[in-house]
Amino acid sequence: MSAVVALAYRLLCDLLEGPNETLAGSLLESDDEREAVRHLLQIDAIDNGAGKTSTILCPSCGLHEVAVTRPGSGGLQALCPECGSVTVSAYEVDVVRAKPAWVARRIAQALKIDSRNLPQPVVDGLCWKIGDWTRAAKDVRKVIFARRLGELDIAENVRRALDPVAERDQAILVTSTPRARTQLAWPDQGYVHLPFAFNLRGSGLVLDDTLFDWCLKPSNLRQRGTSGAFHSGYRGAYVGGREFTFSDTQAQFFEYLETAGGRRHKQDIMANIDTRQEEPRELFRKNPGQLEGFNLLVDSDGKGFFWLR
Repeated sequence: MSAVVALAYRLLCDLLEGPNETLAGSLLESDDEREAVRHLLQIDAIDNGAGKTSTILCPSCGLHEVAVTRPGSGGLQALCPECGSVTVSAYEVDVVRAKPAWVARRIAQALKIDSRNLPQPVVDGLCWKIGDWTRAAKDVRKVIFARRLGELDIAENVRRALDPVAERDQAILVTSTPRARTQLAWPDQGYVHLPFAFNLRGSGLVLDDTLFDWCLKPSNLRQRGTSGAFHSGYRGAYVGGREFTFSDTQAQFFEYLETAGGRRHKQDIMANIDTRQEEPRELFRKNPGQLEGFNLLVDSDGKGFFWLR
């Protein structure tokens, strides 16, 4: 997953958890974020039909809320008490909106659930019945997609709506809400955090089979590293209530550090994993989320030695 696509996926998941799933262009802080939004628009995961905002943070200082005007036949402008008259770009007043139903359909496709049967809303705009996922002849489970489960009233509405639809210990819940924030009582086995087990690729979602299978196991059967942070053969980690997913090569890096123990020099580390890179950080720098996980899990002395925190 490229850095822009990874950022696009993170923005999409953040939008899914927002109260009105919208984002104003003025809140985009970098060219990468604007490129990420363009990517989401291209694949139809969001739309820009949510209108335009009439007030934004000053695009120059970012400190004051200013009203956007179009004087005469000129371009967009705003008057900031600190910066004076400032020019406003058209994208800054555009408001984009996530399309949760798009996500629901892509989950069905990633799980190879018959796409002729569109996901059925269970709670309008918040919860969908994706369909039946078959792993074996006698192992058929209903798949549910839900969002904003960190809000108690929504979690209660979803719970009541799901009671006649699916037995929780026999169903799979895919959600944009991290496990640590959910207000919905749901067994650990079958609770799947969307960005943990699914990746954004091309114009849809793809399933990470290893991490998805891990989510379906009872807690006592889940493989973890000896530190307690890692699981799934070091392909995933829980840090500070958040989940991070890593590639095979990144997993090799963490496994070597934990197995070797203590401080290890970068030359020893990189010589023992399958990579041509010379610096550990290079393994993570292309994906902002994975780089954040690296920074939370690993410490160094600036002289080439690395160790797990």
